[in-house]
Amino acid sequence: MHQDGLSPNEESLDKEPSDAEAPATGNPNRELLDTVRAALRERTDPLRATALELWRRSTVREERYAAIDLTSLRVVARDQLVLPVYEEIIRTGAWWDFVDGVSHRIFGLHQAHRPMMTELLLAWSTDQDFWIRRSAITSQLKAKARTDQDLLRAVIEPNLADPEFFIRKAIGWTLREYAKTDPDWVRNFVVERARS
Repeated sequence: MHQDGLSPNEESLDKEPSDAEAPATGNPNRELLDTVRAALRERTDPLRATALELWRRSTVREERYAAIDLTSLRVVARDQLVLPVYEEIIRTGAWWDFVDGVSHRIFGLHQAHRPMMTELLLAWSTDQDFWIRRSAITSQLKAKARTDQDLLRAVIEPNLADPEFFIRKAIGWTLREYAKTDPDWVRNFVVERARS
């Protein structure tokens, strides 16, 4: 307890949160998420709007996690209109837990809208915002045998020389995960890059 009678957690709630350092309550907000999910189970328009409103008005990290979790509902998984929601979360969240919470969902969109999403992910791989680039790299993280190898190569290559920790980590993580599915491809990719 501090002099004003507030615990460190309560004290942190009085501060203005930054995008990367929003205070956390320590509660998973499952009740909030369950209530919103039940109300939006079959409709995507209010789901997208609710996720964005919750994201934009959040004062604690758990509210932001709840906004991200709303986008996991099956009804929106392949809805390309959720893409602006993901992009806003990535750009304004600008921290690994928010970005990684969204980027793997992009794979579902890629499967449903391959030409459009391939073009978008290629553009994202050279975006000025390294969190967007990280999302392009990790978007196929859980794709396993469905990994688009040409796309994987194309989003990694422009980022190989980037010294940014979170880009280096994304490349290593993605290659390590894909090596569980196709170790020969990953080995060849790494050898080719070492020669150039």
